Amino acid sequence: MSVFDSFAPLDEIIQVVYQGAQRFVVLSNVDFGPFNAGWDVHIGLADEGRWWKGRWSEKDVEEIAVR
Repeated sequence: MSVFDSFAPLDEIIQVVYQGAQRFVVLSNVDFGPFNAGWDVHIGLADEGRWWKGRWSEKDVEEIAVR
């Protein structure tokens, strides 16, 4: 069983977040594959077109969860 089986509710989420006058777009995608399992998050500042991408592997999540 993969750690990411518990992440299923986070798969294919698209959310607009308002922080004051700023708008952010959050995209979440979970890859359940046996070889490249991971959780990808993209966050964009809507009006400026700047994006940040983060990816957490199974090892990353396990290291954080152990603490």
